[in-house]
Amino acid sequence: AVKITKEGWSVVPAPIMFRRFTNTAPQVLPSTNGDIRKLRQFVNIKSDVTFNLLVVYLVSCFIPNIPKVVLPVTGERGASKSTILRILRKLVDPAQKELLTFPYDINELALILYKNYMPAFDNMSNLNERQSDMLCCAATGGGIVKRRLYTDDEEVILSYLRCVTLNGINQVAIKPDLLDRSIPIDLCRIDEDHRLAEKDFWANFETERPAIFGGILDILVKAISLKPKVKLDRLPRMADFCEWGYAIAEAMDWNGDAFLAAYYGNIDSSTEEAIKNSPVASAVVALMRDRPTWSGTASALLHELNTNAETEHIDTRARSWPKMP
Repeated sequence: AVKITKEGWSVVPAPIMFRRFTNTAPQVLPSTNGDIRKLRQFVNIKSDVTFNLLVVYLVSCFIPNIPKVVLPVTGERGASKSTILRILRKLVDPAQKELLTFPYDINELALILYKNYMPAFDNMSNLNERQSDMLCCAATGGGIVKRRLYTDDEEVILSYLRCVTLNGINQVAIKPDLLDRSIPIDLCRIDEDHRLAEKDFWANFETERPAIFGGILDILVKAISLKPKVKLDRLPRMADFCEWGYAIAEAMDWNGDAFLAAYYGNIDSSTEEAIKNSPVASAVVALMRDRPTWSGTASALLHELNTNAETEHIDTRARSWPKMP
């Protein structure tokens, strides 16, 4: 086990019995010469701000009992979306099978969330309303109650508070509730001159992994000292993460206010993404483009939206499109 306090961190004999599931893999021993900057060479992120946000997210995953931000990663083919999820999982929650296929059955999803601290869902295309709600619950703390097999009245409770990561070519986290709990990251395609063979890439990463892990712990030690002094003027929905994020940003020599600006900017861009992915919202935007107000009945509004949808080539056959006033 690693014991972390504001005085420092140390590897100690495990003070409790740890539960291991089938997918659990060994964690690497952290290096005392930690350096989080070594992570930069392994992730396909060009922007300093985006990289810093990723580090804040990564360190926050080690803080217990606070809501966890969802990390949706998007990008075209060849942008290393799967690779970044595998890297994060190796650092936070090592697993025998790092990347998982998103299940359509809700009970299966609950079981995966229960047994994986950082479930990494690979190559996703969409999320329905119920699946999106379950990921929201996983981020802030939730669970399901099921009847125990072969019994009439005994229950099984699967509870979880998880660091969910997922990727896809297009943004799959489009529901406002899930976007409010997310830090979306968009990757660009890696050109052929900068590609490495898998064997060489992962060998290099495993060499630096102890130092990266040690660097995460070094930042966390400083953040624990700084956290009691953090008092923010306003708090977004993920308030606990935001306060810790400010402390982590200060601990990693990135300005806490710069973190807040980046985080709020990310929320704004997420809102724009949600509007872009909603046929109804897109039609409303088109309706209001050249006018300050609109007034009328629900029937008149639906007629106007249908007219604008035809002009804007918006698909009115989508499930979210209203069929009645």
